[in-house]
Amino acid sequence: MSWRRELAAARWTRRLGVPAWMIAAATARRLAGDWRGACAAAHVDVELDPSAIARGDGGAVAARVEDDLRHLVPDLLRWHLDPAQPVTVLSVYEGGRALFVLRRAPERLALRYGAVPPDSWRGSLVHSRERWDSRKTGALAERPFLNADGSRLPEEAWGLAEHVITMQDAGDWIGAWRLAGFDLEPLVGRRPELRVPGAPAARRVWRLNLTGLSAAIRSAGAPSEGVLLDHVDGAYTTHVKDETVTGVAGEADSEAAWRLPAALVERPVDADLVRLGMLPASALHPLVGAALFPALSTMPPAPEPGTGPVRVRRDGAWQFADPADLGWHDPLAALPKALRLRRDTVVRLARHGDVPALSAWLAAGGDPYFRDPARRTMLHLLAYLPGGPEAGAQVETLLLDLLAAGLDLEARDRAGLTPLLFAVANGGAATTVRALVTMGADVNAVTFSGAGWADLARSAGCLDELWFLLES
Repeated sequence: MSWRRELAAARWTRRLGVPAWMIAAATARRLAGDWRGACAAAHVDVELDPSAIARGDGGAVAARVEDDLRHLVPDLLRWHLDPAQPVTVLSVYEGGRALFVLRRAPERLALRYGAVPPDSWRGSLVHSRERWDSRKTGALAERPFLNADGSRLPEEAWGLAEHVITMQDAGDWIGAWRLAGFDLEPLVGRRPELRVPGAPAARRVWRLNLTGLSAAIRSAGAPSEGVLLDHVDGAYTTHVKDETVTGVAGEADSEAAWRLPAALVERPVDADLVRLGMLPASALHPLVGAALFPALSTMPPAPEPGTGPVRVRRDGAWQFADPADLGWHDPLAALPKALRLRRDTVVRLARHGDVPALSAWLAAGGDPYFRDPARRTMLHLLAYLPGGPEAGAQVETLLLDLLAAGLDLEARDRAGLTPLLFAVANGGAATTVRALVTMGADVNAVTFSGAGWADLARSAGCLDELWFLLES
């Protein structure tokens, strides 16, 4: 993934994955001392029990875990999580046990405690607590190229960091490392792929805070065997010793080396998004905004997929056209860019579980008669929405609105799944499955291959949660 595409993916997560209502609800519950409620508001399933931790690992460990849980900001964690990382360790305790987050498809998170999962150090936030711990958010304050009010720093005021980043942006990795004070002579001619922008071995190099890495090595003092800089995507490992880069891509790990998580020396994604004009400073998470731009008040704006006619070019002139006339209802149609973006935004809102945004879009006149490229309807998308009493009631209201609009409960997607079968196959909330059945979904429906709900639930590992279907 190119650095521009990686930033674009982060922009989508920040625009749609952590809406203002989620931040407000999670913050209110967190400040009231209800860390479980804060997690629920941020769509993070709590799958740990502090009392069980105390029984198994002792009261001291349990007290440390509970202290971290009280200061956990689940919406800020969601804001910063790498979508490609299945497991992220937040904190490690005595005996090698850890507090970690497990990512479930597509955007569900589960908070757990237990043995540190294998290779989870690649995405570890143990040394980057500012991305989830309310006590540490001030450490997010680095903002190259930008003033405290979000305005651009004039070039004459640039420091070393800005010049290094400019070289990274241009793809001059070798020059950037050298300017930051590292000696790369041992690599010249031996690892030429490091000098090729976009080459596999160069993935995520652009995000490294090279001046910060240099300062960390000088201040902490690297051991005799040097530093292993482990990149979270596992693309390569860089070995640094006395500010000399001596190896990349496949070098054997040294047990005596100091392993430095890449997250510790990565530039903040938010600062890059703002400086490159991909996200306005005013749209940042409030805690991120308070650290980066203390002169601003920040909050993500409500997403607006858009409704009604779109502007298209026909016969050499711009004009407005009805989405239905442009193929909005046809999953095989070549939609204009504006409608593709509208459809993708609605689908992403569903995948992020944003029921309020979907309801608001429908209330504003959004046309629900579309199918995504896999022929899924908005009823299929209900499978992605959260469960629980409060969310379940919102989903049921949304379901009623969709049925009132005339959507078909037995519509089939490309794989032959009805909305009910799709929800079962994708681990949809039990409250959503129950609502579909209550509204008349056919429990006896089968896929094109003959699989029924029980077969799909068994494969998805959710058969026990859907026992009520046996009575339907």
